[in-house]
Amino acid sequence: MAMTIPGDINVIFKPVKASEIDRAHQLEADGFPADEAESIDKFRYRQTYCPHLFLGAYLADSDLLIGYIAGTGASTPIISFDSMNRHEPEGRTVCIHSVCVDKAYRRRGLASRMMNEYVGRIRQQEIYERAALLSHQHLIPFYENLGFTNSGESNIQLGKEKWFDLIMDLRTK
Repeated sequence: MAMTIPGDINVIFKPVKASEIDRAHQLEADGFPADEAESIDKFRYRQTYCPHLFLGAYLADSDLLIGYIAGTGASTPIISFDSMNRHEPEGRTVCIHSVCVDKAYRRRGLASRMMNEYVGRIRQQEIYERAALLSHQHLIPFYENLGFTNSGESNIQLGKEKWFDLIMDLRTK
């Protein structure tokens, strides 16, 4: 179903296909510092082993990928280095590793719409208990507005900035 977001951008949400991994990875490389961006191999792995957790936002009129959210399943309640590198199909936590929007479409509400769509889809699956992600301090209010709770500073260190563990209970709405 197509959805119009502020700024008259008509988008559709659907899983990212294997043929679109290069485009998704380019968005990642453009959107994150080099010491934080995920490798193309991790993108391929996630699309292969957990495509239901790799959601894209596409322009409805051209089918151009302009944003995505990529995750894995894990048995731990927060993101770990292990959860970044593998998918546990029986895990009850969705670890969200990337939320990325093309620079040309930022500040128009697309990230919020993507997150709401993503959370709605994983809730419908009724197998996951929580969603977890890492956030820089300046983005914590954004995620809290979406329903995440700040669990404090993370043990994970990627890049130069501190990261914080954020959790959303998927069993409550």
